[in-house]
Amino acid sequence: MKTTRECTEIIFSHPGEIERLVFSHKQFKVFQCLSCKPYKSKKCMNTATIGVLLDAKEEELRKLKRKPARMVEEKPYKPSWQEVVNKRRRLVASFLYLQPSANLAEVSRFTGCSYGLVKRVAMDMHFLGAPEVFQYQNTKKPEDVEALANSISQVRGAYTTISDIKRNHQSFSRRWISKKLRSTGHRWLLMAKRRRIPKKEANQGKKVVAVLRHLAQALNNDKVNQLYIDEVHFPLYQCSTHHWKHREDPEDATVYNRRPVPDDHKLSVIALSR
Repeated sequence: MKTTRECTEIIFSHPGEIERLVFSHKQFKVFQCLSCKPYKSKKCMNTATIGVLLDAKEEELRKLKRKPARMVEEKPYKPSWQEVVNKRRRLVASFLYLQPSANLAEVSRFTGCSYGLVKRVAMDMHFLGAPEVFQYQNTKKPEDVEALANSISQVRGAYTTISDIKRNHQSFSRRWISKKLRSTGHRWLLMAKRRRIPKKEANQGKKVVAVLRHLAQALNNDKVNQLYIDEVHFPLYQCSTHHWKHREDPEDATVYNRRPVPDDHKLSVIALSR
């Protein structure tokens, strides 16, 4: 019997809320002979034959996933609440202007507006000669908007996030800040990544053709079970992977910030699927 490193139990589905993952050493036995055997083919196929098999398999999978097309209807224009209120005020003002003697209750019944709105419009016409234009409340001050624009201008080439900007401008919402960032040409994109150890490129065309030949034959054979295995690593330190990038910046203007840690520990996950 051999012992593995610290790992969890084998998980076959999403763990529930009550389940708790525990790391421990597991014992395993090495089997020299198994009842199954890897699929091998003696055929030597060229790239044209491989392409025909892969196209047939792709068309078969496309038919399974195909869904009926839905008709996309254009949404009608919906005026804002400010436009609706100002339209009602102008309508009430026109009726009050044509009335020989002001009758607020009659105007309210005929226009379908509330009595309070008709009364406010009547007071505006009496003191101002025209209904006052309705404006949204809690609008931002010009000096606050200018300070926010100054902070957004410093985002370019830095690792600043919306949370960082909001700490200095509490009166603005995250949605407002995001809208202003996008209007200035910024997009929330992945940062360029650089390996700690540069990877050597070894493009071997023969191996690629061999793998494709193997997969094309296995996928079109009903007696063969094709298994896929993958390994994922999660470093035990947090690091931002996205940033606000301007459309005029070069690709590697900001690089993924790999933090130097004394103990480069990580969690490894191995997945096996059909």
